[in-house]
Amino acid sequence: MHQLWLLLRQNMRDYELTILVPASLSEADLEKEQSKIAQLLKKSSVKVTREAKATKKPLAYEIGKIREGYYLYYELEMGPETVAELDKLIKMEENVMRHLIVKRA
Repeated sequence: MHQLWLLLRQNMRDYELTILVPASLSEADLEKEQSKIAQLLKKSSVKVTREAKATKKPLAYEIGKIREGYYLYYELEMGPETVAELDKLIKMEENVMRHLIVKRA
């Protein structure tokens, strides 16, 4: 059992996930969106090592006439095979304008 855990642990890598949602979301809707993301991460067997508070910032360029957004930032531990699955699940979320998953060095 311990060897299986070590084998699984060796396959785990560190990633950063940044998600952009519209600033027009209400406080309650933003919390719902964060809980949806948390459910997706849990469903994908991803370990969240750090979650930053949602930050409202102006966008570098307009996205569909939207000029501000909330940035949701997570530091994650997951296997490389999970990245594509998580990417697909996040793309299906209606309030997610953009997202980026990056392997940490």
